[in-house]
Amino acid sequence: MTSQAIQVTMVLAFSQLLVAVAYAIGARATVPSALGISLSAIAIASVAAALVDFGLSAFLIREVASGRCDNAAMYSRLCQRLLSAGLVGTVLLTSGVLVLISVAADWEFLLWIGLIFASSLVLQTAQVPLRAHGMLGLISIATVLDRLIFLSATWGLIAMGVGGELAIPLGLAAGMAFDSAFCFVSNVRRIPSGLKPRGRVRVGPPSVWFTAWRGTRGYGIAAVLGSAQQLDVTILGFSGGAAAAGAYGAVSRWTTPLLLPSTALTQVGMAHAPKADSTRLALWGLRRVAWILVLAVIASLLVAGFAGTIAPAILGTQYEDSSAIFTVLALSIIPTLFAQPLSMVLQSRGKEGKVAWILGLGLVLRLTTCLLLGAQFGGLAAAWGVTIQQAVILLILVALVLKVVVIEGKNERAED
Repeated sequence: MTSQAIQVTMVLAFSQLLVAVAYAIGARATVPSALGISLSAIAIASVAAALVDFGLSAFLIREVASGRCDNAAMYSRLCQRLLSAGLVGTVLLTSGVLVLISVAADWEFLLWIGLIFASSLVLQTAQVPLRAHGMLGLISIATVLDRLIFLSATWGLIAMGVGGELAIPLGLAAGMAFDSAFCFVSNVRRIPSGLKPRGRVRVGPPSVWFTAWRGTRGYGIAAVLGSAQQLDVTILGFSGGAAAAGAYGAVSRWTTPLLLPSTALTQVGMAHAPKADSTRLALWGLRRVAWILVLAVIASLLVAGFAGTIAPAILGTQYEDSSAIFTVLALSIIPTLFAQPLSMVLQSRGKEGKVAWILGLGLVLRLTTCLLLGAQFGGLAAAWGVTIQQAVILLILVALVLKVVVIEGKNERAED
């Protein structure tokens, strides 16, 4: 598990660096207000994809890893979700475009949402079988190539005179399209024959497609709430203006890499924690990679200390007022580093419903702070919202973990 976590961390670090560079190139090729609109479209599409997925991906990974779901059932439910989303999404997108055209309004915003939404959903579907069987090496390769294409496409479009606000979503979609194709081919060719569906994949008529989401409520609520965090850019654009949203969105892309150790640990742990006999043993299994989180804490403190130099150097002089945002966001990473793996462990032990409520409370705090203080403090309000959210989530998760461990301990002693 340690070697897997280190491998995934390194891959994510490199891929996130490529993403950050792509966003920096795009930010330099446009103004913050235009970038804010583009990032809002990406955020809305990402939330929509999470809403449609509604935790099905994470649920299937857990069920397959634990042996409670076979591959035929997994593929059937993934196909049902993809067909359902395609049908409903096409109807909604077409209706929205027709309405906007009829009132002579700008409808290109909806096209960006539709493009990123479709790309995200197909990519989710393609990665689930590989993640369920712990084949993170293939996903790592696909992720790096995805980000390289994103960076290359963004840079190439800007070199041809396309604005950064358009180059970023187009490049992002191109990268995800390649990633999806790579994973689909890997599912067919690289999964050992013993892991392929033993039975026939049954999709059924449209009337039964929506049964694909049975049993995913807890994971679904948690996934939607987690993804809805991206709406802070959209809310900030409403309360503080597009320029504030653009500045915050550009800066946040450069603090995201600090979360990579925690993200890697969580991804690797998803295939191992469900197999543990207790919550205590699941947590104990993470002890060998805890040092990675300590290094990430140190890195976050260093970034916060030198934010005044880093922000304008990377993003350009038009973002020189964003240093304070950079500092607060770097500090907000620290509680998040520990909250992510704790959430994963609790979800793997069947506590996904309680985790969802905790994430919901944190989300309300984050978006409310952004809405109420955005007009006065701009992007800094969103950064403080993130910090408050993650601190509260961590405190409650720690309390819940301790409670679960104590209860399980009492039950074990009673059985003895």
